[in-house]
Amino acid sequence: MIGTRTDNGVDKVQVGGSVTATQFKVSALQTPPASSSEPCVAGEIRVAQDSIYVCVGTDTWLRAPLTTF
Repeated sequence: MIGTRTDNGVDKVQVGGSVTATQFKVSALQTPPASSSEPCVAGEIRVAQDSIYVCVGTDTWLRAPLTTF
């Protein structure tokens, strides 16, 4: 299932099921959550300059720091 919606003036695409791709590209960095309990829906992902944030449950964020290798 593929659907579209507008959230706060931003068009979003929703995909039900799985997506297979050779790569994903983020067009812009996003604003990180202000705290680990900021409102979110499980599966939401944000990519910021120094970390990747993943919502793992209702209003529950975890982050992975980005470092050079």
